[in-house]
Amino acid sequence: MDPDIVWAWDRLDAAPRGLAQTIGQLMGDRFIWVGLLAAMLLGIASASIAADAPQPAVKKSKAGICHERGTPGYGQTVHYRPFNNIEGCLKSGGRLAKNAPRKSSHFDPSKPAHPGDEGVLYGPLVRVIDGDTVVVKIQGADLRVRLSGIDAPEHDQPFGDVARSELAGLIGEQECVLVYDEGDVYGRLVAHLWIGDAYVNAEMVRRGMVWFDSASAPDNLLEMYEEEARDAKRGLWALPLEERVAPWDWRKDQR
Repeated sequence: MDPDIVWAWDRLDAAPRGLAQTIGQLMGDRFIWVGLLAAMLLGIASASIAADAPQPAVKKSKAGICHERGTPGYGQTVHYRPFNNIEGCLKSGGRLAKNAPRKSSHFDPSKPAHPGDEGVLYGPLVRVIDGDTVVVKIQGADLRVRLSGIDAPEHDQPFGDVARSELAGLIGEQECVLVYDEGDVYGRLVAHLWIGDAYVNAEMVRRGMVWFDSASAPDNLLEMYEEEARDAKRGLWALPLEERVAPWDWRKDQR
């Protein structure tokens, strides 16, 4: 056969195979783009669903910090355990964030708090740190608690040990009932402590064991008790003036 005819026949025979390969390549590219588009749409839909999902009132981070909705740490906490309120988070062993906002409190010092009441935490005393700070076991976790509205002498200043012993005696073996108030700059729970029908924060002021702290007191009840203790020269108010240094001034001088 003529060589030119053979060459032309071979080219004609090869054309369908080349065309098939080209079509296959185009189809493959099309499937890739369709797959990418589907993945993008799925991602957008998932993000939309997540954004529309109701957010919990409180998020407990992996580090165990309780972040309330509206606080800076709340939006930054991606992996969390949800809670309906801050009390539930704290009962699970969570901790307050430093500089946690002050809670709007309807605390009534004339009405003793009891386990099961709204906003109440309770548990046995673990130890007394000083005249205004205790550690209480809540749901198996040791929770450091600062008593609201009072400031006790430091352990290394006059009357510090007396105030600590007085608080330990007030609590004894009884269960601690705490009404959550706020968090402080150290991440501690600030609360009102009840032992039976005794409002311990007020009782410590009334006995002259601590100073009234206007920065965290809910009202002027503790201020009235302090004036009463001053006039009667109870507790630290019987100390010589040079030994009667307010804790906040003492801490400032120690820096």
